[in-house]
Amino acid sequence: MNRWSTTAWIFLAVEYASQKEPAKLDAIIGTADGINHAIPTQKELRRCLGRLQARGFVLKEGKSYSVTDAGRELAERCRANCKTVFDVLAALTFDLPDGGQDPKDEDITEQVVRDGYESYQKTFNKLLVKLENEEG
Repeated sequence: MNRWSTTAWIFLAVEYASQKEPAKLDAIIGTADGINHAIPTQKELRRCLGRLQARGFVLKEGKSYSVTDAGRELAERCRANCKTVFDVLAALTFDLPDGGQDPKDEDITEQVVRDGYESYQKTFNKLLVKLENEEG
C-alpha cells in the first residue's frame, strides 16, 4: 500500500473499532485485519496514527483512539457513493489531504503492538471456539 492508502486503512479501522467507545490497539489491529486481511506493522501504526492525529481526524484518549467530528465528516463524505468497504478505502485514499512534511509518529513500541496483536488473537480464538461449539 502507498502511504495514504495505508493511512486510509488505519483510519477506517479506528473508525469502525471506536463506534461505541474509544478503541484500544487490539481492536484497531483486529479491525484492520478484518478490512484488509493483514496485520498492520508497528511502523504503519506509528506513522498513520501520528498523521491522523496531527490532521485532526483521530484523537488519542489514554491508550485508546477515536475518530473526531472532522474524521466522522470525512468518513461520511467518502462513504456517500460507496457500496463496499474497498470503495470507501479508495475514496478515503483520494480524499485524505497531503499535508507536506509528516508530523511526529505516534509513540507505539513494538512490544505494545505485539501485546495488542496477542490480545486480538486470544479474542479471535475464543470466538472461533464458540462458533465451532455452536455448529457442533
